[in-house]
Amino acid sequence: MPIDPLENTQQFEHDPLDLGDSRPPLSIVAMLAGIIGLAVLIPWLPFLGFASKGSAAIRTGMLIGIIGGGFAVILGVFSFFRTRYGVRRGRWIGVTGGVLGLLGIGTNLLVGVGLFITKASLGCSEDAVAVLKTSAANRAAETDKWIAMYASKRLSVSIKPNEFEDWLEQIAQKHGQLQQNERSKTRPISSVNGAIVVRSKGHFVNGMAPIEVYIGIDGDQAKVDDIKVGGSSPLD
Repeated sequence: MPIDPLENTQQFEHDPLDLGDSRPPLSIVAMLAGIIGLAVLIPWLPFLGFASKGSAAIRTGMLIGIIGGGFAVILGVFSFFRTRYGVRRGRWIGVTGGVLGLLGIGTNLLVGVGLFITKASLGCSEDAVAVLKTSAANRAAETDKWIAMYASKRLSVSIKPNEFEDWLEQIAQKHGQLQQNERSKTRPISSVNGAIVVRSKGHFVNGMAPIEVYIGIDGDQAKVDDIKVGGSSPLD
C-alpha cells in the first residue's frame, strides 16, 4: 500500500516565529533588583520621617533607603552574571535596578542628612528659646540646665552661667517675659558662615522683638552656638 508523504504532516507544521516555551525563564533576582531600585530612588522614607515629630524617624528612613539601595546594587550585579549565556532573561532589568539603587543611596543620603539637620535645628531652637519664658525666681536654676542641655561646646567655654543669667535679666528688663514665639514666615532657617540660623518673632510683654538662634551640629545633635534677642547676645 503506497504511503502518501504529505499525510499527517500537519502535526509537524509550526510557525517559525512562535517560540513557545523555548525562551529562558525571567530572572527573579533581576526583577527584585529593578523593583527595589525603583522603590528607593525617591527618598520618600526620610520625607515621612520629617513629617513625624522626631528627627530619629528621618535617620531611620534614610538608613532604610540606603540599605535598600545597596541591596538593589548587589542584586543587580548578581543578576548580570546570572543571566549570562542566555540561561535567564532580564539582564537589563537587573542592571537598571542596580543603577537606580546606586542613585537611591545618594538621594536618600543627601535628602536625609538635609532633613535631619533641618528638623534637629528647628527643634533645638524651639526648645532653647523657651528659657526666655523663665521667671526671675527660677532664672538661676534654669540657666544651669539650659547650658547643660542646649549650649554647644563653643558657647559653653565662651560664657559663664552667671553671665548668661545676667543677659536673661537684661532681656527681661528691656522686653519683659516671652509670651509666645512665632517662627518667621520668610526664610525661617538659613545658613550664615557655616552656622544654621533659625529666625522667629518673639511676643514679649513689652512688644515684639526678633529672635535668632545659631545652631551647630555636635555629632548627631543640634546645639546652640549663640542666641540673639533684638540683636543682643550673651556673647556681647
